[in-house]
Amino acid sequence: LILNSCVRQPDMDTLGTVHTLDLRGYVGCVDISRYGAVHTLLLGHCQSLRSGNKRVLDFAVLANVHTLDISYCAGVIDVSALGNVHTLNISNCPGVTDVSALGHVHTLTMRYCHGVTDVSALGHVHTLDVSSCRAVSDVSALGYVHTLNISNCRGVSDVSALGGVHTLNICSPLPGRD
Repeated sequence: LILNSCVRQPDMDTLGTVHTLDLRGYVGCVDISRYGAVHTLLLGHCQSLRSGNKRVLDFAVLANVHTLDISYCAGVIDVSALGNVHTLNISNCPGVTDVSALGHVHTLTMRYCHGVTDVSALGHVHTLDVSSCRAVSDVSALGYVHTLNISNCRGVSDVSALGGVHTLNICSPLPGRD
């Protein structure tokens, strides 16, 4: 169900069971507390997220969502409740600094998360994209990640511990394409 151009959020009670809900780019305020039973929830580029009447976003209600995209969403800070999500995209969420609880996420995309410095807990992630995370420098704990993208991580200088990585992208983009 694609509702990214809608004026109002859908009422989940009237929709019944929805497998995939696409609210990417939704201009209104999305109340995430309504969507915990959705399999795939795409909220990328939403201008405003809230959890019920709480001022601070509480992602615990989304802990069992299979695939979650909250990339480019303002106000995302604490993602610790999302450790059981299978596929998670938190790209360009500058408020995120701690990803230690995400070590069992299968596929984790966190491009441009400039507040993240420590990725040592992510060694069991199957597919990990930390490209353009400027503050990441130590990737030694990521030696058994299956697919790893550390391109444009300017702080990374030693990749000697990454011999067990099946697919490794360490190339930086061409100047001006960052």
